[in-house]
Amino acid sequence: MSSIEALRREHNAEDGTFLLLARAEGVWNRDAFNRLQRVMREVCEELADRDRIDR
Repeated sequence: MSSIEALRREHNAEDGTFLLLARAEGVWNRDAFNRLQRVMREVCEELADRDRIDR
């Protein structure tokens, strides 16, 4: 799975994602949070040279 796909899963709050655990269950899962941070950094690096980023 690409970093962008993983970030989409996070923003859609799919099973096992930090956002689902935090919003629906009120659980701060450190591993899931670290995974979210890593994926956000990877996507930023992948898109850094683009003038425009599509939604």
